[in-house]
Amino acid sequence: MTDVVGWLSKNAALVSSLATLIMALLWVFYAQLLYRDFTQRHRPRLMIHQAPDTGVDSISGDR
Repeated sequence: MTDVVGWLSKNAALVSSLATLIMALLWVFYAQLLYRDFTQRHRPRLMIHQAPDTGVDSISGDR
């Protein structure tokens, strides 16, 4: 146990840098997921519906 603590204290800058890099990569990954979800939910959609007539009952087919 003391060997681990000694190694950590000697390499504190390296451990801190690696932890910071891993955390930054996780934030980028989560930001990409949030952005992709946002763009999929707010994508404009165009619906073209063709009916035989322009009246209100033209869609139901009651002719």
